[in-house]
Amino acid sequence: MPSTYRKAGRRATIPTQYVYEDRNPDMRDFGEMTPPTGQGTLAGSTISSYRWAIVGVMVAGNWSMTITSLALGLLLPSISVSLNLSDLQGGWLGSSLRLGNVVMALPAAMLLSQANPIRISTISMFLASAFTFLHGLAPSYLVLLIARIGFGLTFTMRVPARALLVQQWFPLKEVPLVNGLVVGLTGIAEAFALIMTPVILSLTGSWRDTYFIYGVVTAAAFLVWVLFARERSTPEFQERIRSEPGLPYRALFRYKEIWMIGLASAGATFGWFAFATFWPTYMLETNDVSLTRSGFLFSLISIAMIPSSMAVGFMASRVGRRREILAACGILMTAGFIGMIATTQMWALVIFAIMGGVAWSFTPLAISIPFEISGIKPREVAVGASVVTTLMMGGGVLGPVTTGAISDATGSLSTALLVCALTPLTLVLFSAFLREGSIAPVKPS
Repeated sequence: MPSTYRKAGRRATIPTQYVYEDRNPDMRDFGEMTPPTGQGTLAGSTISSYRWAIVGVMVAGNWSMTITSLALGLLLPSISVSLNLSDLQGGWLGSSLRLGNVVMALPAAMLLSQANPIRISTISMFLASAFTFLHGLAPSYLVLLIARIGFGLTFTMRVPARALLVQQWFPLKEVPLVNGLVVGLTGIAEAFALIMTPVILSLTGSWRDTYFIYGVVTAAAFLVWVLFARERSTPEFQERIRSEPGLPYRALFRYKEIWMIGLASAGATFGWFAFATFWPTYMLETNDVSLTRSGFLFSLISIAMIPSSMAVGFMASRVGRRREILAACGILMTAGFIGMIATTQMWALVIFAIMGGVAWSFTPLAISIPFEISGIKPREVAVGASVVTTLMMGGGVLGPVTTGAISDATGSLSTALLVCALTPLTLVLFSAFLREGSIAPVKPS
């Protein structure tokens, strides 16, 4: 059980007055790990303004992942005709990118949590560009499936590296804000992919050429990373990392908050990736809505996510209320997804898509919690971040496959999508088990 904070007295009203409960004696170094004054980074170094450039390179890394990932849903009708695919095979293509992450994220975090984060991320982004080009070169379903699994593995390598970089460059109180900025600005790449993929496909007439163009985009993101990514470690931080014996596998069992937020997020990604893969096909085949219009509508989810993620990240860096925010996002996302299959009215679809985008503002909270757990050690943060990512991506694997299987079994893609529209309610269910006191208290600025 992790160390926690409890309010001093049953009638305490001042949120920053806490008494430390040492329920785990080997975690007494929390005061040394996170400067209590908030004037230093989690790694113990002074705060530098270059940290905002690091946010930029992390965003570039996300862009290189996002564009190739999201293009599939809009290219799937053409790919299915070209390679003669069933809905289940299409579902596996949608899931395969995250399959490698689910299988390898935790081993990668344990093995790479002591590695140089810049070097690991550079290698992963180079491989991401190469696998994107392989999408366009794939002569068969099997090769395309391998390309997508390999592409997903490159992101797996980046998760523990990103966790270490955040600790090196940012103080604890800024972690939700940083994650809000990264998630929000990633929405730009999502909107670009969803709006431009049908346009590029129409201009080139080839799903393969579309992937070649996106290969150039991922290569540009790799170049940005090479030019601007920097480390900011300290001898003390490196010593803390080296002092953690063996593999930090105990983090898997020590902190239930990690599992709760991961399972809560998995339901949201289950539904969202199911819709990202099959909703454009559903709208085209059932309602004769063009891919261009579907791409625009789905891009509104990403566009709405930009300001909402930033706002929630900013708010969470100053106040608590994580459970309430998570539950509200689960209800809002479910309502948005149901609406997107219940109507063909353009004005209503715009509203429902925006609702889904606002609901995605839960993500900065989800990925910040491993950093905020009281007493957690640097490598355990990397493992914790990978646990959350693994569970989120696990939902992304199951969503498209389940949708394809239900569609093949029932002959109704709308029924399959309706089932998946309900899964974001896990944000309501599992967030109820999160305790605000189990994470480091937010102190007023």
